[in-house]
Amino acid sequence: MLDALLASDQKPYIPGNQKKITVFFNLIGTGFSIDVPSQTHSSMVNFVNSESTIDYFNYSQSELTICGDLISTGDDLVDFIPLLMQTYELRGFPFALTSLAKIDLSISLEYFPTMPKAFSLFNPAHLEIATKYFMYFNNGPGAKSKSEFREIAPTHWQTKELAGSFIVQYDSAYTDKIKRVEEPPFTYSLIPINRYHVIVIKFITLQKVKTQRCLPIVRKVQEEILQSIKVKLSDSSRKEQDYAKRTWPKATIAQTMEPQKWVYDEGHWEGNQFIVTDHKATPPQWE
Repeated sequence: MLDALLASDQKPYIPGNQKKITVFFNLIGTGFSIDVPSQTHSSMVNFVNSESTIDYFNYSQSELTICGDLISTGDDLVDFIPLLMQTYELRGFPFALTSLAKIDLSISLEYFPTMPKAFSLFNPAHLEIATKYFMYFNNGPGAKSKSEFREIAPTHWQTKELAGSFIVQYDSAYTDKIKRVEEPPFTYSLIPINRYHVIVIKFITLQKVKTQRCLPIVRKVQEEILQSIKVKLSDSSRKEQDYAKRTWPKATIAQTMEPQKWVYDEGHWEGNQFIVTDHKATPPQWE
């Protein structure tokens, strides 16, 4: 209560942030947990079950196809399986009545059906290619839903180590209809859990941050959540990780990266539909 009474744009009040809850997922034997602000039930959507525990071998076969250690939803480019969504708000003066920013957190499991079988996301060089591929099909030229807005990614690219493997974190900005750059709407983290699958953690700024003094607080809250992540690889994933280290001992991942210079399809809008007249966009190559 005192935090709410003293809320300001320098020290905003975040409902549920003082008492976090741990969300745990069992992903094909690999344990993944993350601490998130405790919110009302309506603000958190768990796409699997009320216990936040997933066993895909018991998941609805009508929605997922399991082939060995691959999981598919039927998409032929990038498979996206939503796991969890949560929205939280930063409130300021007076008495936490003013909304300073609204942030959406989503967690998903993804894999890349076109990735060569000989590749492994435990190879840092292959993870780098997969991340570019993800950018291309997520909000880049390969996105299913076309938009007049263009994503600028990656910005603030960085790599870290977690559970013995590299993970990737980056931000993205975008240009509006008059090519004005707006940022930072998106923050992504890609975490390999086996040779084919990554956990994707995405933060979206749903509401423009009203003061620059509040922006570092948004970053801090996101970083606290990311630092709480724990991954315990399954026995098979550890073997895959060891195999990647033996097979590609000199593989590296870029420590810095400039925004990708995508080539987009040309066309025109008819109502809400984009009609392509010249296919120019090509996805990154697996090499």
